Amino acid sequence: MKLETLQELVKARKGYKHLSKDRTSPYQDYKYVFRKGKIFNGKLNRNANTECGIGWHLATLDWILNDTNIFNKIIVEFSIPEKAEIIVPYKSEGKFRTNIIKYEKIWNPEDLFPVMKDLNKRLKKYKPINFISATKMPDKKKILDAYRKNKHQLNTKAVDTIIYQIVHKIKYQSENQVNHKILTHIKNQVIYKFWDQIDDMIWYQFRNQFSKHSWYQVRHQFLTQIDIMNNYAIKIFMKLDYENHIFDIIHLGIIIIKLENKLEIFGKNGKYLGGIDD
Repeated sequence: MKLETLQELVKARKGYKHLSKDRTSPYQDYKYVFRKGKIFNGKLNRNANTECGIGWHLATLDWILNDTNIFNKIIVEFSIPEKAEIIVPYKSEGKFRTNIIKYEKIWNPEDLFPVMKDLNKRLKKYKPINFISATKMPDKKKILDAYRKNKHQLNTKAVDTIIYQIVHKIKYQSENQVNHKILTHIKNQVIYKFWDQIDDMIWYQFRNQFSKHSWYQVRHQFLTQIDIMNNYAIKIFMKLDYENHIFDIIHLGIIIIKLENKLEIFGKNGKYLGGIDD
């Protein structure tokens, strides 16, 4: 479905609103009751300098995608009667308000964005993998090879590059059918399930094995490798034909922490597997 611009919606005198599935507004805690052709009247703040003034607020689909996770919402379409006034705030990025709206239709997000139907089915069945799976020290040569090949990439900049390449690959393989904001919602749910699988226990298990001072020095190494695993999980979920040699560490089932001149190796549930001189 084509995403109408703010100008197109105002010209067509229509707009959209996202609600929870029980038809409650996330902002005013107001529960809507709909019937065919129902008219909603109200007061209106006519000052375009006011971004969120009194009135019935409607928006573009693009604004809604940016504002909420539509996987668990409904989207309601309204028309705006000719006698109604429309105020578009000067700084609006897709939202506007009016004093009269007419109920037209409830949309399931999957009807507006058909690609979501398949993705939703897969998300429901998706079982994340805990990549930190090693129960004993892997081959030390493989660890050293993987680390030395990637040690300059184990930083935020490298993670950003991987994210960019994965997003580019998704767009290419899906022939641009996946709106980038829908993709963001998918990524968030995959990452949430991944973190749920890892559990806070591993975070605390890692942290408790270092002094407060040394943990402050090395925690970014831990978080960077978790970020890489997040994106590896997305690669698997989206069935991407994309590889990066930084994934070699993931394939070993470990977390590598460089502390002074030694690599400290951790495995499943944060278990300390031993150290290797670098």
